[in-house]
Amino acid sequence: MDRSQSQIEEIKRKAKIDRLLDQAQAAFNRGALDRALAHYSQILERDPQHVMTYLNKGNVYQARGQYSKAESAYQKAVNLHPYYVFGYIALAKLYIHTDRPEKAVRTLENILDWYSGGAEVQLYLGVAYALQKEPDRAIRELEKSIALNPEYAPAHYYLGLQYQSRNARLSKKHLRRFLDLVQNKDTHEKMVARAERLIKKL
Repeated sequence: MDRSQSQIEEIKRKAKIDRLLDQAQAAFNRGALDRALAHYSQILERDPQHVMTYLNKGNVYQARGQYSKAESAYQKAVNLHPYYVFGYIALAKLYIHTDRPEKAVRTLENILDWYSGGAEVQLYLGVAYALQKEPDRAIRELEKSIALNPEYAPAHYYLGLQYQSRNARLSKKHLRRFLDLVQNKDTHEKMVARAERLIKKL
């Protein structure tokens, strides 16, 4: 096969992978998790080192409650790409979801050795510290998250929770800011309901 033909074949392969990614995401969005996994398997047959596919497979496994498989998929993603921030964030979120905040803290603190930080990293570090009953550290990280992105709604929500028993004024301020940021959006329904209840009590 000459060089030009090889390039054409590579373009076709990548285009097929892109189509499969779109099909997998569409299947995931409509709850067809088995179909999504089948599409991801087809991608890995074509490219066994496709990092995003391992991340997305992890998301599917987590949605199915298969947490050990989700962890393995996320771990594979970061093993293939040691500087893949989204892979580490996914791992940390999984550890938080499965009541392993200490592992979330280690995961996120380790990447801060080489990553300057971002609102999402600081958010989940703050949530993990909160679960470890370390409110001062939690508040510090959540405030960093807001400093990096003042319109990051989840950071205001969790900071409002942390201030709930410490400073009613600040708690209300951040919970109201959260509600302002998510109004007219069909997201965070449970968080919205809880924020509204807490504001009435404060």
